[in-house]
Order: sequence, then C-alpha cells, then structure tokens
Amino acid sequence: MYDMNEEYIVVDIETTGLSYKNGAEIIEVGAVKIVDGKILERRGSLIRFHGEMDPFAFKAHGITREMTKDQPNLEEVLPRIRKYIGDNIVVCHNAKFDVPFMNHYFKKLDLPLIDRSICTLKALTKLKKEGLYKGINNKLDAACAYYGIELKNYHRASWDAKATAELFLKIAAIIDRV
Repeated sequence: MYDMNEEYIVVDIETTGLSYKNGAEIIEVGAVKIVDGKILERRGSLIRFHGEMDPFAFKAHGITREMTKDQPNLEEVLPRIRKYIGDNIVVCHNAKFDVPFMNHYFKKLDLPLIDRSICTLKALTKLKKEGLYKGINNKLDAACAYYGIELKNYHRASWDAKATAELFLKIAAIIDRV
C-alpha cells in the first residue's frame, strides 16, 4: 500500500491551543525525511509566539514564552518547512489536526498547501479493526510502546516526528506482509 520508493516527510507541530480558528499559533515544528524506507534526517525549530497559551496545550508540551522569545517567527520558519516538504507526501500522527493547522498558516503566507498526506493514527485504527494492532489506544505514546519505538520528549515536535517516522515504517511493513 505504501511505496517505499517514495520520499516522505513526517511532520509534527506543537501549538498554543487546539484551533487555529480561535487564534492558536504553531510554536514548534519538527520534520523527518524518509527516503527508500530509511530515516535520513530530523529537523526542528521552536517558533516565537505572540498570543496566549492555552493551559491544556502548555500541560502537554511545556513550551513557554521564555523558551521561544529568541526563536525565529512563523514567517521565517514555515517557508523553510514548506520548501523541505516540497512535493512529497506528508505523514503525521493525527493528520486531521496537523495538516489543516499548517495549511491555514501556509495559506496566510501565500505558500503551497499540503495536498497529500498519510495519517498514522488512521492507519492504526485500520490495523486494529483487522486485528493487526492490539495497543491500548492509538495515541503516539501507546503505539510506540506497543511497537518498541523509543519516544523521547513526548509532545516535542522533532522527537514526535522521529517516533512517527519509525511508527510509519512499522505500519508500512505490516501492511506489506498482509
């Protein structure tokens, strides 16, 4: 189902809240490149933010205004990430969250939108229905624990992107066997 000859860019973001429609901002982005079924590199950046931090978001990632005050702003980081993605397929754990969030800001910056994505959360749901995944839930930490993937610094973008890349490769291998 997944062509490992394709180049994939695994992306994860951390935000100030759950909805860009309510003014939440992207405050960290991480990206991992997969080529020929191998993880080649990991990139990430904190992003200076201007609005308010939702307490729920802070509790998840622990990113503070102090941590981002000397970091580049969104207008500097997102064009670099969009260029890094290029025409490749984007992989996210919960693409229904990450892709619309990124596309909202890409559109504001007049950058091309992501139009091809794979969601590892959705793939786990499918595997679970087929009896091929028996993890306690489909959250990234639970899936990583189930598959023996090390997840350092959970809810930090570049680390989550790396873990999602490893999870994607595991899922792709399972689907190839079926």
